[in-house]
Amino acid sequence: MSTPGYPISPPAPFESTALATVLLGSNRGEPLVLIGAYLLTWDDITHENTVADGPTVYTNLDLLFPTLLAVGPVLLIKAPGRPIILGRIYTPTPA
Repeated sequence: MSTPGYPISPPAPFESTALATVLLGSNRGEPLVLIGAYLLTWDDITHENTVADGPTVYTNLDLLFPTLLAVGPVLLIKAPGRPIILGRIYTPTPA
């Protein structure tokens, strides 16, 4: 399942050492880089995925909480080797 025509060039990554300490327990002096990306394809059964970060496309990234994922904007954390999908980015709908 994919969404054609969705922009796959999110804003540039940003760094947060404070968040690194919260999420990882220690940032070892290195800034944590969070990346806004787009989940292009997602299989609920096998958890196979394709993620685009601008022109870079990743296949089958590791992830947290697969039951909450769906095609759309996601947040990645830069990890040694390859990014990890942290979760989906939701935009609240006004009541």
